[in-house]
Amino acid sequence: MECVPQKWKQFFGSGVLQSFFLFQVLHQLEACGIVETVNISAAGFPIRISFRTFLERYGLLKKLKKWDLKATSSQGNDFSPDAENGKSVTPPIEVECDTLQSKVQDILQQVKPIDSSVKPGETKSPNLPMFCGKTKVFLTNSMLELLEFQRASLLSEKAFCIQCYWRRFRRKKIARQRWSATIIQSAVRQWLARKHFQRLRKAVRIIKQTWKKWKTKMAVIAAE
Repeated sequence: MECVPQKWKQFFGSGVLQSFFLFQVLHQLEACGIVETVNISAAGFPIRISFRTFLERYGLLKKLKKWDLKATSSQGNDFSPDAENGKSVTPPIEVECDTLQSKVQDILQQVKPIDSSVKPGETKSPNLPMFCGKTKVFLTNSMLELLEFQRASLLSEKAFCIQCYWRRFRRKKIARQRWSATIIQSAVRQWLARKHFQRLRKAVRIIKQTWKKWKTKMAVIAAE
């Protein structure tokens, strides 16, 4: 951190290099957001997570609603008449931060409902274990543990569902294989039985022919 700007050095001379200006230091600390961070940490929010990192890890806790899909599909068709008339519009970065902040707040409300005593416009309360800043969300240790517990529970539930679907698919596959094997075995047994019956009929026909020849021969011998 540069406590003294270059223009101050030129104004006060070289002797100002080793000096300490309290007002300038506090101003730079406030501009960098360090003062706000210290105040939030002192209020009991030692954990700081950016909105993107929070959504990447805990975004699965958000329950998807029907109106979310409609809002997502309609975002690409929005038209701002103010931009057409040359009026100032919200910069894309601020819009993105507001969108991420609203998503983070939705997840936090689902994990731990906000107290009814808090006004709709407020995001900070001494009774709440979280606080949403401009680019980061501040949490207490208990809130982080609750988020991790619900995330682990949800992952376990989804893993159980995947296992159920896989076992059902495996049972159906085994049932189809057994049914196919039964059909093949039945067809093979029918073919073997047909072949055996054909051999028996051929053997009976040969025996009859041989018996008739022998009987005719014996009749001729008896007549002589």
